[in-house]
Amino acid sequence: MADIYEIWKRENIFERESEDNYAIVTHLHDTFELNFMLSEGIEVMMEEQTFVSQKGTLFIFPPFSLHKLRSQKTEFRRFVLNFNEFQAIKICSALEPALSILKKPHSPFVVMNEADTSALTDLFQRACDESQSNTPLSDYKKITALGDILYFILPRLEKENLHAPIYKNEIADILTYINDHIQEDLTVDSIAKQFAMSSTTLWRLIKKHTWLSPKEYILNKRLVVASNLLMYGASVAEAAEKSGFNSYSHFIRTFTQQKGISPHKYVQKMLQS
Repeated sequence: MADIYEIWKRENIFERESEDNYAIVTHLHDTFELNFMLSEGIEVMMEEQTFVSQKGTLFIFPPFSLHKLRSQKTEFRRFVLNFNEFQAIKICSALEPALSILKKPHSPFVVMNEADTSALTDLFQRACDESQSNTPLSDYKKITALGDILYFILPRLEKENLHAPIYKNEIADILTYINDHIQEDLTVDSIAKQFAMSSTTLWRLIKKHTWLSPKEYILNKRLVVASNLLMYGASVAEAAEKSGFNSYSHFIRTFTQQKGISPHKYVQKMLQS
């Protein structure tokens, strides 16, 4: 059951990003991640959008979504829950309706009122406690704890009045362009030309907001697209082509280097889960 979800209650120490800001570097997972914020004022960057958390904000990061957290504070409190949707459904098929809803397009966050924040805090804490238990009923209690969290948050995603502050960052259009043209031969010069700016300015902006160089960001996005395609049944050759790699061998080599597993073995791993 330990593979179904991992959960932590964290008081994170940020790394210094600049003189005024601290951040957790841009990253992604091949699992769902729920971030339940118990501190306010945290900037959460997800793809081309940036959100500002209030206490009680729940962020939902789908598999393979690039995200980053930034703050002027050195510490913040949150619960983090990662779970594999396929493992969860394999253990408990009753979770499939909830997960199918979670995968649909919706706001990636919801701000809980005071009562809901207290109730959800208790649910996350119970999931933490159950993740550490080892009794004959542990498996049942763990999957029940996960289900209780999911069925608590889903109805609240539909309440538009609970949205947190959101704004586009200054490179939103650039990142959207990269995402929309990921199959093409993207270079710093070609992207800079689209936005009538110098290559140096483009490089600086992307590095400032993502902590990645343009080349690193594009590579990460290609791997995100490829991994997602592989997870949902595409062949290795199709994944390579649709994610913009210029050759099959380059894709195999890069995927293996970056993920520590070959595309073929990655597919086998997904099928086994």
